[in-house]
Amino acid sequence: MSYFFRHLTEYFGLFYIPFLIVIISDFFIIFKKDKNKKIFYRTRLVFGTIFVITLTILILFLKLYFSNNLNEVNIIQYGLNELNLGFIIIFIATLLIENLKLNLIWTLLGVTLFICSFFLIGKEIIKIFKYIYMRKKKIKALKLQKALIDQQIAAKEALEKKQLEKYENQQLIMDLTIQEKIDEALKNKTLPIFEKNLETTKVRNEEMEKIDTVIDNTTDDIEGEKL
Repeated sequence: MSYFFRHLTEYFGLFYIPFLIVIISDFFIIFKKDKNKKIFYRTRLVFGTIFVITLTILILFLKLYFSNNLNEVNIIQYGLNELNLGFIIIFIATLLIENLKLNLIWTLLGVTLFICSFFLIGKEIIKIFKYIYMRKKKIKALKLQKALIDQQIAAKEALEKKQLEKYENQQLIMDLTIQEKIDEALKNKTLPIFEKNLETTKVRNEEMEKIDTVIDNTTDDIEGEKL
């Protein structure tokens, strides 16, 4: 068992425990009945492993690049002796530095990390973007609805104002018409109050005439008796 762990640490370095976790996880994934879940977990397991290896190599290269020591010898010495990254990661790193230009290495590592990140958290990222899109769409719909309501309120207020102005104009015309008729009636004395006064005056005159007639007749009778 010690021989196994010794060789395991030589090949995987400080990543031998994550390597064992990957192996054990893959063993349990085999027994899953749901084929879709099995593919889902195994895909994440594979791309998660690739992501960790790529990120480790990128950090190693950046460390040596900024100290101006990025070469094959320093990768082996620094990666194995100081960081204990294991033979497999150092082999991949030396393979890249021997066969590819530095700019191409940065591009390859970046693209690999992006692809792995997409398969690892792509579903969550899609959900986030979908949520943001639906949120913006909902806000836009609410703003449009509010604008329509504001337009309806403005149109209703304008209609009410127009109807009020129309009513006030009609009332003003009616008042002017009534005033003109009153002025004309006052001028021509054709209002009912004038007719009533005329009748009252006529009746009073007739009564006065009757009283005068009676008085005259009485006076004549008195004078006749005296004679």
